[in-house]
Amino acid sequence: MADAAHDASFDRATSSGSAEKFDKCCDGLSDWVSGLELQEVNRGFCGDRRNLMRFAVARRGNLEGARKQLEKCLRWREENLPADPLRLGCEACEADRHTHCFFSLGLDIQGRNVVYASAPRAKMNGARDAVLHMARTLELGWSHAHVAPQWVWVIDFTGFRMHDAMQVKTSVAVMSTFGDVMPERLGGVILVNPPTILSIILTAIKPFVDDRTMSKVVRVKIRPGEDLSQHPHPSLATLRPQQQGWLEKALTYKPLPGQLPPIGALDTKGLHFATGAPVQEL
Repeated sequence: MADAAHDASFDRATSSGSAEKFDKCCDGLSDWVSGLELQEVNRGFCGDRRNLMRFAVARRGNLEGARKQLEKCLRWREENLPADPLRLGCEACEADRHTHCFFSLGLDIQGRNVVYASAPRAKMNGARDAVLHMARTLELGWSHAHVAPQWVWVIDFTGFRMHDAMQVKTSVAVMSTFGDVMPERLGGVILVNPPTILSIILTAIKPFVDDRTMSKVVRVKIRPGEDLSQHPHPSLATLRPQQQGWLEKALTYKPLPGQLPPIGALDTKGLHFATGAPVQEL
């Protein structure tokens, strides 16, 4: 069995000087969940102390705040996730595999799942379906012990339109969900060639997103044909050479559903849905 991947949320717990406080909060959460009749989808989740610790860290050791957030998370998981990770999928993409554009490019040099997204390359970006697709994609990755608990989100703005910019509801739903039910999971957000109008979206979602999450969002300009291995921005340095090469090529494709380079050279085993993933036609 592969060793469990490093969890960066524990770095925050131990480096802040509040390790004892976080441990005590985590113990309190463990005691609380032990008295619940958990559904199958949440039994293993609550049995893993690392998951409980993320809520303790997110709420800075405040037990009541962490308990309320965990309670909300468990309810969301019961309503939206199947108990068996192998059954994770996207119903909308099973009907039309170009519905969404959110899929894994494999693991970066830190073992984090790197997920590519593009609104213009998706046929639909409705809030609920988009959030479910994203959450289930990430859960599928985290069902493997070798995948780090944090992930990296690469958002390609090639072909971004006013129509995409006005879908603020989806942006709020995505960021709120990840903040509420997946605390301490986001490793970074790389905005590739963002337009000026993006400021409208960031301003709209800022009240719904904590400062720590917003601090992980970076903007990166990439010129056509630019060699990403030589790019000065540090966020791109954590990508593997194959991922950098794929992104270089993707930026040259037309921003339309289904128009992306093949991912055969990337190591994405176990990170895609068995059915329904838009990546199947790449």
